[in-house]
Amino acid sequence: DQNVPGFGVTFLLLGMLMGVGLGLADEREWGMLYRLSASPVSTSALVTGKVISRCIIGVLQMLILFVFGHLVFVVSLGRSWLLLGLVVAAVSFAASSLGLLVAALAPSRDAVLPLGTIAIMGMAAIGGCWWPITIEPHWLQTVAHLFPTAWAMEAFNDLMLREGQLKDILPALGALTTFGVLYWILGLKVL
Repeated sequence: DQNVPGFGVTFLLLGMLMGVGLGLADEREWGMLYRLSASPVSTSALVTGKVISRCIIGVLQMLILFVFGHLVFVVSLGRSWLLLGLVVAAVSFAASSLGLLVAALAPSRDAVLPLGTIAIMGMAAIGGCWWPITIEPHWLQTVAHLFPTAWAMEAFNDLMLREGQLKDILPALGALTTFGVLYWILGLKVL
């Protein structure tokens, strides 16, 4: 119940880093983004389309992982597939937007993986993806909520372990969506 969502979130973040981050870095270095700026569609719209398409892939990956975890390891998925889907969508949006931000901040393609991997591993460890956040000192639990991983794990735990309802996960959904929008806007501005 801890490992399936925890490692799912970790590898979703890494997958988005590679899919969005490396993809956009390649397009920037190859001059594709510059060439696409001649099209009647704005660069922001094109990049947003790429982020959304990777977000959809992330949702499908997470849902497959949860179904596998449920069937093979008898992981509880909570009472509502719809609520689980909402959390998965919010996490995927935040992860794909983070991939955009890392691509925008990295000075080259070679810098995308080191920068992104360090950030993701730190967020995953602090955010409770690898162990229950409750074993961390209280001050670190507070710091963890500065990252989307802690909010994702809180929402998954509320749904899967505590069989929560929509009201229980609304703060986490709001935080994940806010992270996604913030990363997306910053990424578009910097790119």
